[in-house]
Amino acid sequence: MTPVISKISKTLIATACALLLPATAMAESTSPAASDTGFTTSIEVSGPITSQSIQALVSAKDSRSDTLSVFAAVMLPDGSFFFLDGKGNWQHFTGCANAPAYYRGTETADLAIPLVTAPTDLSGLKGTMVFTGYGVGDTAEKACEDLLGNSAHYRNLYTVGGILG
Repeated sequence: MTPVISKISKTLIATACALLLPATAMAESTSPAASDTGFTTSIEVSGPITSQSIQALVSAKDSRSDTLSVFAAVMLPDGSFFFLDGKGNWQHFTGCANAPAYYRGTETADLAIPLVTAPTDLSGLKGTMVFTGYGVGDTAEKACEDLLGNSAHYRNLYTVGGILG
């Protein structure tokens, strides 16, 4: 690796390191809840890796702002990140300036997020990590920065090809 690493590369490396939490699936994960915040997320995985569909369930509450954003993301085995937008399109993540939120709305969200809607052969994506999280801010960029700045705001839910817990 060269001694000069771009700011974006440093951000992605730091994010990847921060996101390498133990993977869980078919289980609920909660953050420590204060009276005005809370985050619960779980994953539903159907079928073998050769015919899998995946849906994330997210409940988030945070009264620090009128606008809450929920994010769904994957990290591919090569370390690249993709975020799911509200229209169901995966967008390459290069920084918070371009990170789409799956949902932006009031301070409370209860969502079912279809990640892989039809049974699909995911063998070529073995090792891909699935994440959900939330952030607050008046723009998606500020909400993304809030998300990445607080590890209690996101969870690694599943690794494709991993053992479901």
